[in-house]
Order: sequence, then structure tokens, then C-alpha cells
Amino acid sequence: MIALARARQPNATFIHADICEWRPPDHYDLIVAWDSTFHVPHASQRPVVEKLCAALASGGAILFTAGGIDGETTGAMNGEAFYYSSLADSEYLDILKDCGCRCVLLERDQVPEEHIVMIGARPQRK
Repeated sequence: MIALARARQPNATFIHADICEWRPPDHYDLIVAWDSTFHVPHASQRPVVEKLCAALASGGAILFTAGGIDGETTGAMNGEAFYYSSLADSEYLDILKDCGCRCVLLERDQVPEEHIVMIGARPQRK
């Protein structure tokens, strides 16, 4: 997927790393973590989202998805086993606020399954 993205957007920066270990080298205008952070261990959910928020530039935005229900589970997708964890949507809202970001969007986008889409924004520094 990274190779395809690079071919289509050669001037963009794409990073492939373990999000729990990765240290942001810069600040970013946009961070997208679509259907990815919910594979992070439950105990690492808060630190990872805090890290991503801290890596936002002034006026930057973060778009991420989560389960919206506090807990862990395992399941299968396309015949492959996978691990899944999430915090409650209220805790993600608290993390955004604690990191100086505001919630622009919180939407439950799958019914009946729990899946939330969140957009947070860091205010523009003057």
C-alpha cells in the first residue's frame, strides 16, 4: 500500500513503522490513522493517540478511527486472525482535549458494529 501511495503521491511523506515505538521527527499538518490504531495494545491506546496529537503542527488535524467501546477482542477478517482494542469514545475526547485539540467530528459510521471516526484539530498559533 505504501508503494502504491508513493507512486501516486511522490511528493508526500509516508512512514511505515511500529506506532508504539515510532518517535515523530517533525510536526505534521495532517495525520491519518484509518483502521490502524485499534490494533495497538489496549494499554498503549492513550499514549499512542497522545503522541499523534503532540505531533500536530499549529492548525494541524488528526483523522483516526477506533472502536468506541473500552476493551479488547480478537476476531477474523478475510480468514486472518487479528487483535483489536479501543478506548471508549469519551476517553478519546478527553485525550484530544488534554492535548490541546478540539474535536471536529465524532461519528459512528457502522451499524450495528461499533466503529467511530474522529477528527481532532490543533488551534492555529498566532
